[in-house]
Amino acid sequence: MGRWDTAATPDWTVQFLFEAWRPPRGNRWIDPCAGTGALMRACLQFRRRVRWTALDIRPECQEQMTASFGEAGGRARIADALDVAGEIPTEGRYRGWDFAILHPPRNEDGPVRAAMRLSPTVAALVPMTFVAHRFRYPWLMHRMPDLYVLPTPIVLPPLPDADPSASMDVGVPHMWIIWEKRRRPRPARWTLLSALAWGERKRRYDSI
Repeated sequence: MGRWDTAATPDWTVQFLFEAWRPPRGNRWIDPCAGTGALMRACLQFRRRVRWTALDIRPECQEQMTASFGEAGGRARIADALDVAGEIPTEGRYRGWDFAILHPPRNEDGPVRAAMRLSPTVAALVPMTFVAHRFRYPWLMHRMPDLYVLPTPIVLPPLPDADPSASMDVGVPHMWIIWEKRRRPRPARWTLLSALAWGERKRRYDSI
């Protein structure tokens, strides 16, 4: 799922989201690109009785995903999210998940598109440049998400083939983009989340 698929999700990003926005009431949640399960573990600090479904295309993630489930348990599956989304009927009664939350590889929109098929409510953590891509703009405009901008950049790990002499400590501005199918039609919202001191961010990031 791209060269950036090893980046763990800092738990403070989830705290920012859930302080500003309330996730849906159902407890059937899915992470379409779960990786090591960092995002699931962060979510369980705020919603403990969640029954997870975790997807990833890498077999080596199976054990870590399973270990990240909370008290309600869950299911880890080695599968491509796009293939799983294709299994859901497009007509008749909806049988997907209550909520899809994900931190996709930063240059990939496939997991986001899949999540929009898997659940009526989707929250995706993406770089600010995600919505500016000329090939994504048409489908984003067709169903404009709400935007929750994080005030603190996320420091991503270096690429496997990156120049060792190049500095990779520069943070990448990120935001949460959220779709809610069942909301009444209205203009998209743009929210700048409250600032967090660098020391507090570092403390939370180091605790992952």
